[in-house]
Amino acid sequence: FAQLNMGEGKTRVIVPMLVLHFTALHRRNGRSPPPLLRLTILPALLGEFVSFLTQALQQSVLCRRVYVAPFCRDVDMRNPQHAKRLRDTFVECAMAGGVLAETPESRLSKRLKLYELELEAEEARNKGDGNEMLETAIGYLREVVTFPAVDILDEADEELRHKFQLVYAMRCPDGSTQALDCGQTRWRALQAALRLLGGGCDAVERFLADHADVLWRGAIPQDRGTFRPIRFLAARTNWPAVCSELAELLVRTLVETPPLELGILKAMNEGQRAFACNFVLHPEDPAFSVEALRREIDKNQIRAL
Repeated sequence: FAQLNMGEGKTRVIVPMLVLHFTALHRRNGRSPPPLLRLTILPALLGEFVSFLTQALQQSVLCRRVYVAPFCRDVDMRNPQHAKRLRDTFVECAMAGGVLAETPESRLSKRLKLYELELEAEEARNKGDGNEMLETAIGYLREVVTFPAVDILDEADEELRHKFQLVYAMRCPDGSTQALDCGQTRWRALQAALRLLGGGCDAVERFLADHADVLWRGAIPQDRGTFRPIRFLAARTNWPAVCSELAELLVRTLVETPPLELGILKAMNEGQRAFACNFVLHPEDPAFSVEALRREIDKNQIRAL
């Protein structure tokens, strides 16, 4: 990999060449339908970049059509016709050998909208009030989210920044935003788990030493505000079982011997801690449902879970 400086042709030369290469490659391979060629662009650059691509690729002898599919979560996708129209746009782009220009926010919004509708449909089914139109719309939207694609990222260093997606807020009916409920507690719980994996617990260290092919860990950083690099490696045949064991070890360690970030859990008795561990580790078990948790544990302690 090489990092090119500003003005050396990344956007104006290399990206169009990649578009031509992949569209021609898919035509030669004869796959039906071919994968979608998707170009992810920063919002500030989208308008100017799409105008340039239209002139260079579409309004030229190259005849590569440029598609734009803006999307936000405010769009009503419960109507199957709306979801089908979006799916058909993806199919048309792939079949025509075109390129789809999207922003990172648009891609994430489609996925989050799918999760939102799936939760709504699940709640309706649990109440015995199934909605066939909603299920159909979910099917179309799932096709959009999982559509086979070759992705080209313009300004990849900016789009893949680790802080790019860490803006968590809820939109209020009046248009304002507010912080996510218990947001600070959620971040602290993740930080506590990362510290355990980074070398903050003897039991976890022994487990990782016995399963050295499961987790790769980089050097301990000198900066105290930085976590140790960690990467899970699915090399073992019993990978799911090892992950389950590690998850149980982490949860029980955090609940039974809470670190400073989760100090509120220290007030729980032995029975409450056992219930809390089972609630986190066995979410599908009705015996450890949210309603049962509310009866067993104080609401402030629930937030820490």
